[in-house]
Amino acid sequence: VDLGMDNSTYLGYNMYTIYRGRAEGHNMLVFNPKADEEDFILASYTNLERFESAPKGAIAVYDNTEGYSKWCSYVKRGFFVSDERRSLTVRDEFKPLVDNTEVYWNMQTPAQIEIQGNKAILTINNKKLVVEFLTNAEDFELIATTATPISGLNSSWMASDADKNKLMLKATVSGDCYIEAKLYAMDEPAAESGM
Repeated sequence: VDLGMDNSTYLGYNMYTIYRGRAEGHNMLVFNPKADEEDFILASYTNLERFESAPKGAIAVYDNTEGYSKWCSYVKRGFFVSDERRSLTVRDEFKPLVDNTEVYWNMQTPAQIEIQGNKAILTINNKKLVVEFLTNAEDFELIATTATPISGLNSSWMASDADKNKLMLKATVSGDCYIEAKLYAMDEPAAESGM
């Protein structure tokens, strides 16, 4: 879910000082987050590199390198709709400029989150969605938390998102890295196709 706009975004504050204006509040990657610095370059361009659609699937790949150029030599995000359009895989590929960079993959949701190994089960209205992760990061963990800043940003004066949760993959990475998240309904045949 996108958290939407916050009334405070209209009050002349820098967007990086507002949770809903930061990358971490928009289901995006975040590298070495700091409360007093931007986590994405807003005045940047994201290029659509590839788009294909067919009756049983689709793929789109975006180049986010310009927006993350302070932290990475390249960043790409791809969306792959497969399994006869019953699953979505989000794949991020990136290379940090500095070894041992802390990276967070973020997903805001109104659903309850249960971590099971490299999977998260999201439950809302008695329906379950599986988010299955695959990464080449050696050191990673899945975290279920409330939709609050990871950067230490003081959000007490902003609109509350206490009714929403956040699923994160936190990793310490060096060199070329990928994070893949496959989303599918619980007990769907899509789970059988693997990642």
